[in-house]
Amino acid sequence: MHFEESSFLKTIFEKQYVKDEEYYDSLVTEVPRLHRKNLTISIILQRKKGDIQNLNYVLKSFFKILEEADISQVCKVISTELKNAGTDDDIRTILYIIPAKYWDRLDQAVRIKTEKLLFERVNLGRINSFTGKCRGGYGALENWVTAEHLEKFENTKAWTSLVVNKMKSSKVEEKAYVEKFYWKKICKINRDDIDSTLKEYLQNGLRVKDQAIVKKVEFEIMFEETHPWWKVFEEELKDFPEIKHCDLYV
Repeated sequence: MHFEESSFLKTIFEKQYVKDEEYYDSLVTEVPRLHRKNLTISIILQRKKGDIQNLNYVLKSFFKILEEADISQVCKVISTELKNAGTDDDIRTILYIIPAKYWDRLDQAVRIKTEKLLFERVNLGRINSFTGKCRGGYGALENWVTAEHLEKFENTKAWTSLVVNKMKSSKVEEKAYVEKFYWKKICKINRDDIDSTLKEYLQNGLRVKDQAIVKKVEFEIMFEETHPWWKVFEEELKDFPEIKHCDLYV
């Protein structure tokens, strides 16, 4: 059957669809196999023309059905785009529309360079106490990083230490920044194998009954009876009999 890539791209970029995963899965499945890689690359290269939420859905759907060799080639294109990125928007759009699970498939030098930039931005991140917005422009690009990205980053230990150190900071704006944008993500990537820095921070907080930290630990574990932190903080939690598993669906 005759298939026009230009018509498909026009549909993707010009029409507003319901943001629904099943819809996009169905849409891309209709694309002939030989056209899938080219269309994926075209969408990436033209990503600023469309609604990035829609593009996020459609690219996730394409990656589900792309063959391994095609994924490798697409990742090379993404690496080149990141290497030549001249603006925050160039990087931000890639972070958002490319499935984070493929981050470690990108060129290592490009990944390290991008991760270093993001790390430095988070290190400078602060929230204005009066406006509730990030100070000095920081907090825009780096806040598109997800927990799934962090899991694929080269040095998750350094990221955990960064967040913990900002949580310890006497500067309210630094602490507010990571609480808003990174605390939940760091807890998620440390769920099954908690880093010693985070473990010590939470243990100390529980021992001195720091209510802010107590609440943070409680929130992480209370809805999951098998959460590993029940065991990690078993001794400390003996002082908090009120913290119990709560069935979210009751």
